[in-house]
Amino acid sequence: TIWGVLVSLLYFSGITLLVFHFANGLWTAAITWGLTISRKAQQRWGVACAGLGAALMLMAWSSLIAAVLTNPNDARKVEQKLLEKVEVIAPEQGKVTDKAADNTK
Repeated sequence: TIWGVLVSLLYFSGITLLVFHFANGLWTAAITWGLTISRKAQQRWGVACAGLGAALMLMAWSSLIAAVLTNPNDARKVEQKLLEKVEVIAPEQGKVTDKAADNTK
């Protein structure tokens, strides 16, 4: 739908601005606190912050793209399989949860 596209674009813009602000803030903080005094140190720290920002941006965009492209029915099937594995591994935890749910009714 059009609203889904608009919300996705808003998230994309927000993630991008957030990561840029974070990486730029790290760079500026190091200068302000006197950790990077020389121009060469500022350039090296700038490259490090840009690398960190690029890595965070890639992770954030990947997670957003995966969330948009994931089929909810397929995700539900995977989740159900994982829950069944947890029930097989630790059945007594499932029973405790079931009893707790029964007591609340």
